Amino acid sequence: MQFKYIITLIFCLNIFLACNTSRKTMVASSVPEPDEKKETTAVKQLSKPEEKPTEPAPTILSGMSILSPAANQGLPTFVIPYEVVSAPGEKQLMAMQEKYQGITIETLRLGHELFNVTCTGCHEQKSIYARTEESWHIIVDDMAMLAELNDIEKDAVMKYVLSVKATQNSTKIDE
Repeated sequence: MQFKYIITLIFCLNIFLACNTSRKTMVASSVPEPDEKKETTAVKQLSKPEEKPTEPAPTILSGMSILSPAANQGLPTFVIPYEVVSAPGEKQLMAMQEKYQGITIETLRLGHELFNVTCTGCHEQKSIYARTEESWHIIVDDMAMLAELNDIEKDAVMKYVLSVKATQNSTKIDE
């Protein structure tokens, strides 16, 4: 009898999480490096035993989309939303240091996390490149209040978006 309730609870959780995250998903056990292609990887192999991953492993709260059975297995696995862009690195930091003195990689990483969790939770994975820098200032100002972001978080999102635009080729997409 309790098994029926557990199955129902898992089903409801799946529906809730699926409705509150992006539709684009990929199964992953590690966060891709900034220059890696966006492909599904089972486990990232380290070339040297003393090497450690530079990016933190994803957590349930930072991107779990749905629980679904793995291929040919009865056990559930976490499905992580496919991110718009990789986590910011030195390239993005250097591009922003000319314009914003004192910017840190932590600010860009906070902006990345907030953008991929807060913004894409409602707006899915829309391209950063589709909008101009001026329109992003207006969008972030308007949406920060609705998302209940404080000034530091709002600034981090804005700087993250601008760092991505500054380091990538622009491709206009109709939204």
